[in-house]
Amino acid sequence: MRGGPPARLVNLLERLRLATAAQVEQAAPRVRRLAGDLPDFESVWIDALVQARVLTPFQAAQINEGRGEALVCGPYVVASRLPSPHYAECFQATHLETGRRARLYRVLKPQGDAAQAMRELQRLIDRLAPLAGPAACVIQHAGIDGQDVWSSCAWVDGVTAAEWLAEYGRFPPQVVLHIAREMIARLADLELLGAVHGDVSCAGLVLERSGRVALPMPGLRGVVRPAEGYSFNELPVEAYDYLAPERVSEGGPPTTASDLYACGCVWWHLLTGRAPFAGGNSMAKLKSVHAGRLIDVRQIAMNVPDALLRAIDVCTARQVAERPAAMSEVRALLGAPARGGPAILSRCLLGQAWLWQPVRKTHRARRLPDTRRLAVAATVLIACAVSAGVWQSRAIRRTAEPIKLATAGAAADTSSSGMIPTMPPASPAAAKTKHDPQVTPTSAVEPLVAEPASELALPTGRPVSAGELSLQPGQRVHGQKGKRAIVHVANQGLSVACEDVCFEDVDFIWHEGGKPGAGRVAIPAMLTIAAQRVEFRGCSFSTPSDQAPVAVVWSGSAEASDANDGELAFTDCVFRGVQSAVDCRGTTGLSVELANTLCVAAGPIVRSYAPPAAGQTLAIALQHTTTRGDCAVLECRYRQLEEELGAVVVTVIDSALVTNPQGALLILAGPERPEPLLRAISWNGQGSLVTAETAVAVWRGSEGREQPLPEDELEVAGLVRSDVTFAGAAHEPPPSASRITRWNAPLQSDSPPGCDTSVLFLPDDPVPAK
Repeated sequence: MRGGPPARLVNLLERLRLATAAQVEQAAPRVRRLAGDLPDFESVWIDALVQARVLTPFQAAQINEGRGEALVCGPYVVASRLPSPHYAECFQATHLETGRRARLYRVLKPQGDAAQAMRELQRLIDRLAPLAGPAACVIQHAGIDGQDVWSSCAWVDGVTAAEWLAEYGRFPPQVVLHIAREMIARLADLELLGAVHGDVSCAGLVLERSGRVALPMPGLRGVVRPAEGYSFNELPVEAYDYLAPERVSEGGPPTTASDLYACGCVWWHLLTGRAPFAGGNSMAKLKSVHAGRLIDVRQIAMNVPDALLRAIDVCTARQVAERPAAMSEVRALLGAPARGGPAILSRCLLGQAWLWQPVRKTHRARRLPDTRRLAVAATVLIACAVSAGVWQSRAIRRTAEPIKLATAGAAADTSSSGMIPTMPPASPAAAKTKHDPQVTPTSAVEPLVAEPASELALPTGRPVSAGELSLQPGQRVHGQKGKRAIVHVANQGLSVACEDVCFEDVDFIWHEGGKPGAGRVAIPAMLTIAAQRVEFRGCSFSTPSDQAPVAVVWSGSAEASDANDGELAFTDCVFRGVQSAVDCRGTTGLSVELANTLCVAAGPIVRSYAPPAAGQTLAIALQHTTTRGDCAVLECRYRQLEEELGAVVVTVIDSALVTNPQGALLILAGPERPEPLLRAISWNGQGSLVTAETAVAVWRGSEGREQPLPEDELEVAGLVRSDVTFAGAAHEPPPSASRITRWNAPLQSDSPPGCDTSVLFLPDDPVPAK
């Protein structure tokens, strides 16, 4: 008779909070199948837990080698290894208390004293606190582990540019232009806070599937390796590819000039597919960087945009005095980010950049005789049946569907490891645009598809009620076969208590449910989120009734600490007729990001019921966002104001904020005048329009009357007042009616501000204007 799981293994997994004793016991049937006639060794239990997805392969390898305790780093447990930025080890990790994912860097024996490096890191964390969130990926936590230093930042799911270059060779020029603009925008934000990145490189450049660009851990390399040069040649060769010549010769710390030089080298590398300087070992590479000069990129890459050519030329000047003095000068050279830039990068990452490759000649296959074809088909079916019996022990149906589920599971494994798919879609149906609803007739009702835990496919032939959804952490919720899904919500709507759930191409429609007084709530909500991070892509929130619900009520996770702010991200979304887009009722800070999003008669984008407490941050980031009607950016209600408050950071880039003539961008509602709150608010950005009649901030007193607040009491940057003309009226339902056709103020880009309505979708249900 076999025994239970090894006590040592159970104790280890419980200490690491990777599994409970009950979860380990549940793997017993799988252990018996794997062991067969052999004893059930500890390694067999570990293999069974990997197959059950309780452990990752990396965790299993560490435990098998006796290094299980090393999986813990500060308050994190390591899940998998990520591509390294060369000067540090990089991991995907999970916070032990909150379960929140993060990118974790571990620097082995930094230069100088680890305690001094830790003090500098803490100052860096405090300085970059206004940029907290996945967009900037600044350091959130840091600590010392023996002689090593570790740090963590927000999780960003993507592929590094170095990985993509190794697979495909080079990026298309228009994609590089978009990446360059996004990089400079990230670095300009750091420059405003008096910081530099210090490790701009292809290995540290993360490209997200949504088309966003991230430069994680700004400032870390400059703290742990303040000196570079011939005396510090212990790193891999690739770690020195983008060093500025003066850093090699003088050994000084990174500066804005060295970051700009690194940017030029990175863009050159992305365009050409090869490292900017040669060198077979670290010393040879340093000599090449010190003495070399980049050749003209046009000798290797064709059709490079003129703006990118000029930027590369000025950034890679060998003399510091010949380079731009600030990031803003390079931003002016490159121009403002184009609205279609994220879509171009996204298509490239999804494998549609195969336009680089010539079309191969196809050869007509020789047709096999009927008997041979039957024999081959029988062999394939037998092989599939055997593999399905081995790897799919609990098949949902005794058909070919287990094979389909195994394929989807493999894709989920790739996603969870930090990689994103790079192959082109398998069929034209998979590449249809998201504004096509593709709803099948009601007679063709499809059930919920049983898929791996990372996927939940909703039927598209009928509306789904919120009660039918069973969510799990890290799940992607979408319609079947690439089509849009409709979810009807009522009363408190859909409850989301799982971390890292992503809703994609889902239309949330409000339907008043229940009898009066039966389970109704004072402020109805379409979604109630009790988690720290949730994402929406291509979704819509609308109501055909006169009762205006809140689109999203965020209360946050009960286990979250003050150091773990919440994050809500909306990309290519539409809010119409809702009371507010996000109601903030959590006890921690919150970051709300809207990218290419339309808000029509949607109340405030964020409504908070208390200002952030000292040490917390409420961050609102709008990029290519359009608001129409009664739609403030923030409404903050309060009963009493403390002298010391947290920060309210508003960043608005290339957006159009068109409110009612009596409207305001900021509404501060409370019994006393909001001077302390005004001092806590900072507004920055670029290229955004606001109508001439719109007030920046108003105070709504206890009697409900609104008084405009002096604009000189609030620092506002990046807003231009202008009349705006739309393609249609605000009450017209299609998003295309909110396309901007005319504006009066000069901007950095010829493209209209606001959202690109061609990729937005809204159901046909009539929605009355507020």
